[in-house]
Amino acid sequence: MNEYLKRSEDDMLLLLEQLVNIDSGSTDKAGIAKVGALLTSKYEALGFEIETIPQKEQGDHLVLSRINSS
Repeated sequence: MNEYLKRSEDDMLLLLEQLVNIDSGSTDKAGIAKVGALLTSKYEALGFEIETIPQKEQGDHLVLSRINSS
């Protein structure tokens, strides 16, 4: 695990930088959508299926399911 974390450190820091640079206060629906889109792409790349549950006033909910690879 330690080796994986060391190998992934640069990518994790880049993702963290991207996330904190999105203006996404708790009532900023557009900003929250940007965060959701970024996380959706990252989770899809890891093999997750994402269901989006739309919300009228605040950020949509993301429901992640691991795609069975067998």
